[in-house]
Amino acid sequence: MTVSTSSIPQCAVHIIEADGIQVFYRED
Repeated sequence: MTVSTSSIPQCAVHIIEADGIQVFYRED
């Protein structure tokens, strides 16, 4: 499982990929 973090103005978007499924969630 890999966890990557993208730096975006105003919020951070995290991408979790496990078993071929990608889950995106934001920290508001």
